[in-house]
Amino acid sequence: MEKLLNKVLYGSSSPQGSSSNGSQVFTIRPHPQDDNLLFILPSNAPKESPPLYTIYKRPSSSTLLMHRGPAAPENIIASATMHLSTSRIDVSVFNQPMVIKNSSMTGSWGFHTHMGKFKWKVNQMTGTGFELYDQNGSKVAKYGSAGWTRFGEKEASVYVQGDEFFVVMVLFSAVVSKELKKIIDEVVGEVAGAVAGA
Repeated sequence: MEKLLNKVLYGSSSPQGSSSNGSQVFTIRPHPQDDNLLFILPSNAPKESPPLYTIYKRPSSSTLLMHRGPAAPENIIASATMHLSTSRIDVSVFNQPMVIKNSSMTGSWGFHTHMGKFKWKVNQMTGTGFELYDQNGSKVAKYGSAGWTRFGEKEASVYVQGDEFFVVMVLFSAVVSKELKKIIDEVVGEVAGAVAGA
């Protein structure tokens, strides 16, 4: 029953950490005591395992930092600065800059790297998760809920083989795009509420 429910709700019936097609699957979970920290681990890692990566959301700031391992200045491998007014994110992954831009028409988040163009699109079936497509239109990754039994956790699946730059680019771009989308949705909701109340 759990497999069927996960398939219907989240598009996957695979148990945690398994992959039938050789893809890499990661769990993104909030730190139990600090809402500003996200831990990223391989999906099959025990819950107590140290993080493979950590994302730090600076309080009262529009900046996010990604670290290899625990959050420490010497471990920073990526950074992002969100710009709400332009729906854009300035990103640096291993000192390679890129800009993630939101298309208000499609709701997608596109960016260019030395590896080509990529675009995060909202999953058309669920309306919640993101799917990453390359410039050829091939789906290379997905990001969304980890399932109803792992409330609050996200899961990222990377379908193609790549080096650490590629994996970090996929994971970090998903998290920062989703973070800015959440902020935009909150602002739109507040404006709509204010207009309705006027």
